[in-house]
Amino acid sequence: MRVHLTGLGLCCLLSACGGETTSPDSGGSTDTGFDGGVTSDTGVDSGVPDSGNHPAPDAGFADPATLLQGIERVEGLRMWMQIKGSMTSTMPPVLFLNSGPGHGYEYWVEPSRFLLGPGGSEAPNRLLIYADLRATGQSSFGAVGAETSSVTFDTHVLDVKNVINYANQFAGRTGPMDLIGNGYGAGVAAVFTAQNPDAVSRLVLVNPYPPNVELQARFLEEIDARLSTPDNELVQEILLWNNCLNNIPRCGREYWAVVGPHWLCPANRHLFIDMGFSAFEIRTFKRYITVDLRRYQYDWMPEISTIRKPTTIIAGPCDIAPTSVPAMYRDAIPGSELHVIPGTGHFPMVEDPRPFQQIVKRALLYP
Repeated sequence: MRVHLTGLGLCCLLSACGGETTSPDSGGSTDTGFDGGVTSDTGVDSGVPDSGNHPAPDAGFADPATLLQGIERVEGLRMWMQIKGSMTSTMPPVLFLNSGPGHGYEYWVEPSRFLLGPGGSEAPNRLLIYADLRATGQSSFGAVGAETSSVTFDTHVLDVKNVINYANQFAGRTGPMDLIGNGYGAGVAAVFTAQNPDAVSRLVLVNPYPPNVELQARFLEEIDARLSTPDNELVQEILLWNNCLNNIPRCGREYWAVVGPHWLCPANRHLFIDMGFSAFEIRTFKRYITVDLRRYQYDWMPEISTIRKPTTIIAGPCDIAPTSVPAMYRDAIPGSELHVIPGTGHFPMVEDPRPFQQIVKRALLYP
């Protein structure tokens, strides 16, 4: 699905207008324009009537654990989702919330396969739910006719509630779910849990997003600081590229291909190409969420401090966010645990999978 935004300037479109432990050991076209972990040219639209020509689910669901995959209508929103695992499990389902804002969920799928049980996809013992919230990954900006101003942190929190309701209805169940959030998705998960405690069983926050506007400013500065001069020049070229007006999804993916590897530890950056990001909605990252949070001088700490659910925080010392952020979440949430995985950055589930898996299994009470 392509986006045509003729007559708009990129400067307005893409820029801002206006108790700690150390872990155990460690569709669209196929023209991607580059090979940095990107696999398709799909994107999101902004209120364009639904054509009905959505990517087909994985033919026959080659992975027998996959129960649903593709565009689903969730409270009027065209949302890209995947549900896999066991419908009969007595353990709470697990909902994964993505980094970003703007990333699709695909990078979560392989690193979370260990939660399906000893037989993998052939013997799943948990229901796993992945979803691209509005204006992220391959989901739309909102219901048909909705304005892009509906893309805010608060609407992402609302999207989580709607996804949980949708998945519970799909599975024919009621009750809370476990949430695992990464980066921005961890911030969404934390605030959602504070506002909807009955909907959450256990909470895992992986390199959570800065909880206030001052730390967000340092986070954004660090993103630019990690880029070399050639990287910065390439980013400027991508964002000023005239063809970007006719293919915003492609520009987003090319931007992320340059910037994304720097979110990992230097020794791990070669792993980025295999992470499978198929979409990155750059407007959500650079214009809507980032600017909206800054405009309202956000501070999540008062809400986060009300969380009383079992909470595990996982941090990588190479993360983009200030190193004080994970400890702030730990100190604010009574009884929470902070685990630091040495030699990892923003994506420890890929950079050092074994300790990440051990921590998550303990956090979610796996037998």
